[in-house]
Amino acid sequence: MWFRSLFVVSLVTALLACGGPTSTDVQSGARDAGEGPSQSEGGQGGQDNKGGQGGKGGAGVGGSNVKLDAATEGSPDAGVTPDAPTDAAPKLDAAPKLDAAPKLDAAPKLDAAPKLDAAPKLDAAAPVEVKLPAIEDSYVQGSGFNGSSVVDNSNTNFGGEAILLAKYRPGMDEQFYWREAMMKFSLQSVATVQKAILLLNVKLSNSAPGTLEARQLVSTWTETTVTWSNRPTAGTLIATANVGTVQPATLTFDVTAYVAAQKAAGATTVSFSLTHEAATAYQNHERFEIDSREAGATGPTLVITK
Repeated sequence: MWFRSLFVVSLVTALLACGGPTSTDVQSGARDAGEGPSQSEGGQGGQDNKGGQGGKGGAGVGGSNVKLDAATEGSPDAGVTPDAPTDAAPKLDAAPKLDAAPKLDAAPKLDAAPKLDAAPKLDAAAPVEVKLPAIEDSYVQGSGFNGSSVVDNSNTNFGGEAILLAKYRPGMDEQFYWREAMMKFSLQSVATVQKAILLLNVKLSNSAPGTLEARQLVSTWTETTVTWSNRPTAGTLIATANVGTVQPATLTFDVTAYVAAQKAAGATTVSFSLTHEAATAYQNHERFEIDSREAGATGPTLVITK
């Protein structure tokens, strides 16, 4: 409404400059300004009350309706209500207080791992027997009798015979009667020796009982070259076996200690000498006849338990 008030003030000022308004002019001006009857009555009241001061009454009319605030005088913008100041930024609500994180249940206590049964104790490996056939065998003889005369066999090799002979060993002056058998076995296929048994298929020339001896033979020899003259010397007695009246018989000699010692010493072969030194053998011309490896399955065999 400020522009209406400004218009009325301008109108009153113009009228005063022209010699002062009449009440009619004031009313007319008021009507032109869109003022209602109440404003006209106000103007008349001023004229009635003050008589010759109708100018004042007019002014009073104007004053009653268009009295401006002191701030409107002297400023075209006076009376203009400034825009309301911008409201302060709204106060934000406090951040909602978060609920405390839920307390987790303690991890379940795991059962202790089941105690495993001890691994079953394995039975010791069953002993294994290895049957080793002789790889070489022969016998030597100092001399022989061909039925009419003595024959010198000191340099004769008997490595290819199917029968190995063992006969009484008298003194050097009686070497005509000597016979000594020998045999060799390979140890390369065995790593350890728990037991060693020498097996021989034997019979006696006169079928009488007798005792055969197994001796150590540690020197080098070969089946095709050994003779009485170059034979290795028979060593320590290992074992003996008796031949009974039932013949041929399989004789067994426990030679474990000797064979195990040879293997432990790194030997790849082991040899035996078979002799017979009973005094009666010479008297009875008794001799042991042993199947050689040339005889086949009944030849000398060394059974190793490992």
